[in-house]
Amino acid sequence: MKATIDIIGNGSSNQLYKRTGFTVVACNVPQHKYQYDYLSIIDDKPIVWMSQNNYTPLCPVLCLEKNLKTVENKLVKGDWRAVYTYREKWNSGLHAAQHFAPNFDQVNLWGFDSLYSEDLSSQMDSLVPRRNRPQLNKWWRPAWTEVIEANPNVEFVIHIPQGEHCAISKENVTIRQASMAMA
Repeated sequence: MKATIDIIGNGSSNQLYKRTGFTVVACNVPQHKYQYDYLSIIDDKPIVWMSQNNYTPLCPVLCLEKNLKTVENKLVKGDWRAVYTYREKWNSGLHAAQHFAPNFDQVNLWGFDSLYSEDLSSQMDSLVPRRNRPQLNKWWRPAWTEVIEANPNVEFVIHIPQGEHCAISKENVTIRQASMAMA
């Protein structure tokens, strides 16, 4: 049996999620109801929201060293672990994939709509509104390719809605399509 991990992003296609992994990582402040083992946060805005809303993560939070300063300043409780190395223009899902991929045979990516569309909206936008959202795909897609290519013995399974076309095609990438209506 392959050691698998699920990483759940905040795009609307995360409703396709069906647990396949031994470990599950969610990003930022998840608005879905799926169980997860870790949170991945690299942006201080979710931490500020946690402080303002007296929210304490119930699982370990993987983050950047700079985030620990915000956690301390904002008095946010929880098990915060600075395990990521800062990469400019990367999102929390990319950091999680880079961190975990070397330890797994398969990485399942759910809810990363930027891999198949130009829609960069996040389910977290209702909690942490973003006034301006640059075209991050011009950075994110090459970064996903970099993570995938750096782990040639890992199968990356990208879960997308039926009829969509994934922007990344590599030997170690499998695309799984499913109907959003059936999710």
